[in-house]
Amino acid sequence: MEKKAEKIVRVKKLRSVDNPYHKDSWFGESAPFHEGVFQDEPKVGESFTILAIGMDNGKRGLYTSKVTKIVDENTFETLNSIYHWEIISDEPKS
Repeated sequence: MEKKAEKIVRVKKLRSVDNPYHKDSWFGESAPFHEGVFQDEPKVGESFTILAIGMDNGKRGLYTSKVTKIVDENTFETLNSIYHWEIISDEPKS
């Protein structure tokens, strides 16, 4: 049976937007970056989600507020923050 590739992504919060929906949002700042199983590229109007790959800080996955803007291929803006994401592993699952 062929093994399905599982992409692991790293997401880093760059900063809060100028006028965040949640004024006191520290979301995404609990670790220098977050890693998880890639679900889909960011899409305007949807939350960006990566699934947890462990319970270590930074590997618990991430679920953002709605994406409001795609800045470039690997950067997006949400209601509260600006994030950068990159694929760090594209290995087959065992």
